Formats: sequence, C-alpha cells, structure tokens
Amino acid sequence: MALSKFSQDIEIDNGSEICVFMFHGLSATPYEIKNWIEKIAELGVDVKAPLLPLHGVDSTVLCSVKSADIFYDFGREYIEKLKKEYKTVIGFGISLGGGTIFDYLVNKGGNLDAAIMIGTGGFAAWEMGLIVWLVRIFNLKSIRNPFITEYDKILLPEEYFNWKMENIPKVPVKMLMKALYKQKKEGINEKLARITCPVMLINGTSGLLTNRKSVEQYFKVIPAKKKYGLVVEGANHSVHKSKQHKEILEHLIKFISDVIESLKTEDEIESTSIITLRK
Repeated sequence: MALSKFSQDIEIDNGSEICVFMFHGLSATPYEIKNWIEKIAELGVDVKAPLLPLHGVDSTVLCSVKSADIFYDFGREYIEKLKKEYKTVIGFGISLGGGTIFDYLVNKGGNLDAAIMIGTGGFAAWEMGLIVWLVRIFNLKSIRNPFITEYDKILLPEEYFNWKMENIPKVPVKMLMKALYKQKKEGINEKLARITCPVMLINGTSGLLTNRKSVEQYFKVIPAKKKYGLVVEGANHSVHKSKQHKEILEHLIKFISDVIESLKTEDEIESTSIITLRK
C-alpha cells in the first residue's frame, strides 16, 4: 500500500553546519511535529525529520514489525550519515524515536553533540512489569492505539486526525514491551551511565508508561555535565501533545540554543536543572 500525503520526510535546509534531526514516536509521522520542526529551523540550523520504517501506511504494516531493532538499526545508519555531513548533530526523539536515540548512545557506542528525549518514563515505570505479564499471558500482539490523545484534535488538522484514526487504530504492543523489558533487564543504570553528551529529558506525570520521578532518577546516574529536565504536570506519555506544548517548545529551543552557543564559544556548559510545568 502507498504512503499517504502526510507520510513524508520533512527537511528544512538553511545551509548550516548544524543539524537537528527529529525521530517521531510509534504510529506517528513527521507531520505531527511539523510546527516544532519549523520553529527549530528559525534558529538557522538544518532540520531533518525522517519517516521511521513501517510507518505512514496502516496498522497492518506497522504491526508486522517483529523487533524494535528495525528502528534502532535505521537510527544508527541515519545518524552516522548525518555525522559525516555536518559539524554538529543534535538529536531529538519522541517515545520510540527517543528510544532509538537512546539505543544509539548506550548500545551502539555512538555519541551526539546533544540529545533530547521525550517520553522516557517507560524504562522505570513499575506498571511496565504488569503490562509485560498481560502481553505474555494473553499473547497480545497489538492493542488499540493509545497514542492518539484529546489534544490531537486541537493541534492537528482534522483531515490528518481522521486519516490516523482510520488507518492507524492499532499498535504492536508485543514488540514494544519486549524492547522496554530488554532495556530494563539489561540494567538501565549501566546504560544511562554511558550518556555523556548534553541531554534534555521531558516527561509527563500521568499515564501508564510514565514515571513522574524518572527524570530525577536518571539524572543521578547520567554523567553528562549539562542536564535539563522538564516534568509536565498532568501530561501523559505523549507529553508533546499536551496543553503545555508551547511552553515545552520554548524550553526545547532554549536548550538547543544553549548547546549551539557553547559550541561556538568552545565553553563547556555544566548545569543540572529540573523544571516542573504546571497546568
């Protein structure tokens, strides 16, 4: 089946030596973060947001995935290509996209000039054990898509929302749980200790795969000298589509700007801050 008009890579070329790439979440497309892509590009950097493998068609194609490695391998190849083309590469990933960047940093031996990850709470959430158990007992391979929120209707064009509701009603839960369980089983603290680049973590406080304390817990282990955390009250796993989406974008742009400025001046930035955004 063919891709829809919404299921395309988005690239903005400003002729910069700096590239910010963005990996979308499970069942999403770059179109969902088009506004953020355009705002980040106003910094004068190049911005690239590719469509992840098996996305943009329908649930049948998406749920055919057997392992998250297909996304992780794609991410490694994509990032390595960018690093050959650009002097500075900053990565931004949402949920699955964040996990793809995480895998590159901690399992593939890669590094970035900075990394931004949204919706990382699943690694620490105690509820994950319950979900893994249910998936195994009932041999669940897919579930109703939980990543379509009330804010999709507000933030996205109606035509896109209707397309997604009709074509992506399910997501591959077995693959997702296996990937999360593997990370936790292999030792999340050991993995976090490999992140040395400036890092920004953004999590909500509500939702089954979100742990409100995860940012603080992760920052105790991550050795990076610059750590910037956002905890968004009342937001769920899809925190970028919450009521506070504009404020989140402002903090995200500030983080990117700080990193770029430090690279220009060759001054190493060192700080740890966790900010709570309230309703």
